[in-house]
Amino acid sequence: AWGGRARPADYDRTAQALAAVSARWPRRSWPYAWRGEILRDQGRYAEALADFERALSLGGHDAWTYALAARARFGLGRGKEALADLERACRLEPDAAWLHSWRGEICRQLGRREEAASAYARAAALDPKDPLVHAWWGAALRQLGRPSEALPRLERALALAPENGHARQERGKCLLALGRWNEGVAEFTRAAEDDPGRLQVFDAEDPAEAGRLEKLFDAALRAGGG
Repeated sequence: AWGGRARPADYDRTAQALAAVSARWPRRSWPYAWRGEILRDQGRYAEALADFERALSLGGHDAWTYALAARARFGLGRGKEALADLERACRLEPDAAWLHSWRGEICRQLGRREEAASAYARAAALDPKDPLVHAWWGAALRQLGRPSEALPRLERALALAPENGHARQERGKCLLALGRWNEGVAEFTRAAEDDPGRLQVFDAEDPAEAGRLEKLFDAALRAGGG
């Protein structure tokens, strides 16, 4: 059931097994945390958060539990509280790259892009071989209007994982912003060939940025005769 790849019946069986463990050892925190993450995978954020809070009340004050609770809070639209949980988790395990990466993602979705870029930079320093961290760091820099700084991060992501469609599309956006029309369109073409179901030229989450990208893409097509 872990990771969201199970059938519904398997989720139910796993949750029942963890409930049995909790009934037998009601003062142990980890069964609540595990069940909470399975519930969160199913989109049952309120139930998940109740389990995470129960785990925390039983002494499960570890970075992992706070980070999982943050994801449930974010799913409920409680972004500031989610960020507070992740900051607490980062203080408990300051050298855990994945925690800084998760913090960066929540900052990005809250529109706090400078903080997001800083969090991704910290994650990349701790785990320089994670292509996703480099891709999201590059995306944050591009969204801050710094495409020249973003390009090396995105190229590092692609060197580590050439199939990373997100990094390839972000690189295309940077190239368009820098007026390198043919290279930018070529990146989107490659991304479309690699994974057409995930091609996203414009950022729906930011209408203003979507408008800027649309103008750049139109200019690139005109420059290339397309």
